[in-house]
Amino acid sequence: MYKQWLLLIILQAMLLVACQNEITDQQGQTKRIPDEQFLKLQFRYGFGNELNIYEMQFTKDLVLDGYVTIKFWLTTSEQESIANKLNEIDFKNLPDTLAVFSNRDSTIVQVVPSPGRQFIKAKLNGFEKEVGYYIPLPDDDSATEKILELTDFIINIIQQKPEYQALPAPRGGRI
Repeated sequence: MYKQWLLLIILQAMLLVACQNEITDQQGQTKRIPDEQFLKLQFRYGFGNELNIYEMQFTKDLVLDGYVTIKFWLTTSEQESIANKLNEIDFKNLPDTLAVFSNRDSTIVQVVPSPGRQFIKAKLNGFEKEVGYYIPLPDDDSATEKILELTDFIINIIQQKPEYQALPAPRGGRI
């Protein structure tokens, strides 16, 4: 009998923890309450994909079908892992802009069609930094390696979230 009561108490505790970030609205629908967003992040990549935690939204480029924007936020754990990655790559000391320049004429090398300026802007503990970059990125550059590591890390977090997975797949493509 003791084991059954203990199991019941454990199950109730788990249910309480699982539901603490949910509310029921006036229509009886359960909605998630976002965790506190202590890490502010804005990340533009591709031809119009953008995570904007300042506005708590994500915009996905659907190519032929335009863009879709949804409410989007990061869990505390996700924010902590991104903050750790920012520290690991020394984000605050990366150059403000990464671009490929030709040695002869100092012009920017561009991909056509160009996805335009990509950037990551992060604000944590009162410090804010933005790193902008263009495709292609400079070869054999430690800043390039760090920014690619960070972008892959953030994109992986975004793509694993159920909110992202519920979005339609892009129709068409860009050359």
